[in-house]
Amino acid sequence: MFLFLVILGSKRCTWGPSYWCSSLSNTRECSSIGHCTDRVWSQQTIEKKSNDNLCQYCEFTIEKLRVIIEENKTNV
Repeated sequence: MFLFLVILGSKRCTWGPSYWCSSLSNTRECSSIGHCTDRVWSQQTIEKKSNDNLCQYCEFTIEKLRVIIEENKTNV
């Protein structure tokens, strides 16, 4: 009989939406951009601060649009 020791939470992508959606790099790591966009970030308001990096948000938006076009989801 084999005994496998599995440490719960040892893989960050099993931590759930609080981890997945905390940054763009985490969404890429966990392939959760659709979930974060549709269910988490769409419910949040974006408050611009003087030190915000808008380029990162723009890059995220462009990538999301590319996926929509590639999957031919432009007609709803």
